Amino acid sequence: MYEKFLKFFIKFCGIIEVVIGISLIFITPVFEMLNLNTIPLPNQLAGVGLALLGFLLFYSARDLDKYQIILIASLLLRYIMPIFEIYAAITINSLMVMLIGASIYDLVSANLTLFLLKSNGYLSFKSNN
Repeated sequence: MYEKFLKFFIKFCGIIEVVIGISLIFITPVFEMLNLNTIPLPNQLAGVGLALLGFLLFYSARDLDKYQIILIASLLLRYIMPIFEIYAAITINSLMVMLIGASIYDLVSANLTLFLLKSNGYLSFKSNN
């Protein structure tokens, strides 16, 4: 039904995650300007992981049936991340706006992706054998 929009949206989310991932790799100077002590390695690892997930999401739009596990993993990640983002927003006041925005993005994109996947029959979990 909305398959063309679903593929566009998955590619769009993939691009957003690549951009945010690359930004996380180089976020240490921003933290230093905010007087937040940080170790660059966890930010860089999270950035690389997010960028790679973005590439996988973008690629999975080619064949949603074949790469469905990538979409499910992305959904799970997007539903779990707001827990940690909201906790961090409460404990690190200077990042509250950014982290609340990230939580909203994660929840909205996860819900829209889930709706589109269900609407197009990709989450029926029926065996093709």
